[in-house]
Amino acid sequence: MRWLPLLLLLGCSESIGPYELRSGSRLELRYWHYEDGTRQWDPNVYFDRVLETECALHQRAYGPTFCEPTNGERFQEAELVRVFRHSPIGDGRVRVSMLTTEDGMQAPGRMRDTLVDGDCRITPFADGTIRCLPVTSEIASYFADATCMTPRLALLGTSSVPPAASVTDQVSFCPSYFRVEREVSKYPLYQSYGDGCIEVELPDSMLVYELGERVEPVLSTRMRMDGARLEAVELVDGSMHVPVDWMFDPE
Repeated sequence: MRWLPLLLLLGCSESIGPYELRSGSRLELRYWHYEDGTRQWDPNVYFDRVLETECALHQRAYGPTFCEPTNGERFQEAELVRVFRHSPIGDGRVRVSMLTTEDGMQAPGRMRDTLVDGDCRITPFADGTIRCLPVTSEIASYFADATCMTPRLALLGTSSVPPAASVTDQVSFCPSYFRVEREVSKYPLYQSYGDGCIEVELPDSMLVYELGERVEPVLSTRMRMDGARLEAVELVDGSMHVPVDWMFDPE
């Protein structure tokens, strides 16, 4: 297995789809090359042909995103490639924000769950499904009933309300994610304690929210077969189809 930079050469008049990978004239996409001829896109690193170094995306505190050298070398912003994040596109529940540069690079960026209007992270599960879990969430550790079965989210009144909250299963200790709904009364309120469920009181500065439906959209997958042993994987939701950084080995 070799680590190689690859520049996709396209004619000036040749167009590509809105979800396709494309290197720019300066900022190149990076791929792993395997012995069977398969190539695998690496979304974590790029190659700046002008600076002749690998770089990774870094968003500045005031907003703009640049591809900054991974070797720690410092450059002025005017010397770096600026990367633009676009509004999510697609016609399904999960959509993707594409990344582009002025030199023509195009690659998928963050995924967004339109049901909760929040970014989500692609996560493989042990049951074989691929789900998009909320990036921003808070832990719901309170309950509305004395059996600790109906979760509630408690936040400081000054805190911003997240699009989702996680609830930890008391047996498997695995989190599940639910949409945060309206504010509700904080009385009565319970919390799991050992093997029991006890009533608790929260200070006046805390607000309580009920949780709605589970928000872990399952994405379909399809394989891009090029006659090699390893098959590239794409995630699909409606017309959206984006590559991921893992492969499928049918053997």
